[in-house]
Parts: sequence; structure tokens; C-alpha cells
Amino acid sequence: MSQDFIIVPGKAKIPTEKSEQIALILHQSVYNAFYRVFQSSDALRFADLSQFFTVTFGELLAHLLAHPDEFHAVLPVESPDGISVIRDGQRYTFREHYRSLVVHSELVEGIEAAARRWLHWHLRNQGLGKLLEHEA
Repeated sequence: MSQDFIIVPGKAKIPTEKSEQIALILHQSVYNAFYRVFQSSDALRFADLSQFFTVTFGELLAHLLAHPDEFHAVLPVESPDGISVIRDGQRYTFREHYRSLVVHSELVEGIEAAARRWLHWHLRNQGLGKLLEHEA
């Protein structure tokens, strides 16, 4: 059998429980989860996948605030492209990178402001931008 093929189980599904949705959004790739279900990425490239989720921005934010260690663990420390976050107590410096160079930096005070800022970036990158429309 060729090494170019990966057998994907046909039992893949998008989680319906809010706790499972939160885990998927925060710790996995939403695109990969949808690819396993639909076994194609064509329809997913430009689609917003928010319609498949019942969890809200407010629930994601509340989860991160209730679990600060989990929040701090998901913050990217280094990035060639994207963002990185430097934490100094209750101060968070969000740095945007392009080809490993810092092109923008923003200081945020407090865990709630940092969680909001990170969620804005993360949800857009997960294909869940419409969750931001109903931000609490």
C-alpha cells in the first residue's frame, strides 16, 4: 500500500457537547476535524465553520478565565508567522510576526483582556470568525 494514503475512520464527527466543542476549538485544529468528517478540504477553505458550533464566544472566554493555567498553556511563545505572547504577571505582550520578524506589538493588562485578544486571533485562524459577531 502506498505511503501517500491515510486511512481515515468513517466514524469521525463534529462534537455536539459544549465541553467537547471547547476542547476542539482551543486545543485542536477545527479544519482537520472537519476534513476527517467530510474527507475534503475544498468546501472548507473559505467557509466560516461557526454554524456547526453551539458554543459561544462568551462561553469560551468564561472557560479560559475559569482555567487560567489552560489559557497560559495555549498561548504561543514563538512564531515565525502569526502571533506570540510574552507574559509578565498580569501583563501580556502580543507580538505579530511576519517571517520571524516582529511587525507589531501590543501590551494588554489583565487575564480577561488577554483572553479576549487571543480569542479574536485564534477564532479567526480556526475558521470561526462569526463567533466574534456575538461577543459578550
